[in-house]
Amino acid sequence: MGKEIDVVMLTKNSNKPYFKRVLDAIKRNIPIHHFIAVDGYSNDGTIEVIREFFSDRLIVVKTKACLGLARYIGMRIVDTEWFAFIDSDVEILDGWYESAKPLMKLDRVYGIQGVYAFDSVDGSNANISVVRHIRQIRREHIIKLGFYRFAGADSGHVLLRKNVVK
Repeated sequence: MGKEIDVVMLTKNSNKPYFKRVLDAIKRNIPIHHFIAVDGYSNDGTIEVIREFFSDRLIVVKTKACLGLARYIGMRIVDTEWFAFIDSDVEILDGWYESAKPLMKLDRVYGIQGVYAFDSVDGSNANISVVRHIRQIRREHIIKLGFYRFAGADSGHVLLRKNVVK
């Protein structure tokens, strides 16, 4: 699959019915160097479930930090050129990382974001279509301004270049 990256996930009692699907999608789609779980002292088996998927690559940090500080803590541990923030309730699309790889080679790109596809050309999110694979997202919905995004507008799953956030 290619160059390994670190994945940072913030967790706090994230062991919901869909959580294993979230982790399985990451394992299928992303070559993992380290899986960094910044955990808010979960007591529902969250870390044990993550360990089932990434035991030999798992780094766990327990903290009561707010979300912003928790993300910062995770970023400080990252030791790959690129890393991903993936929320514990976001199942990445098949092909997400493979589709991003060509963009990761461009010096002017420092982040790649992907969440959902707009169903309208005007960019309004009035009609959001559900997609199963990143290839289903229309090209006109990719913004070419250094931060490529596959239509969505949040940090549910985002790839970042480490040197941008040092």
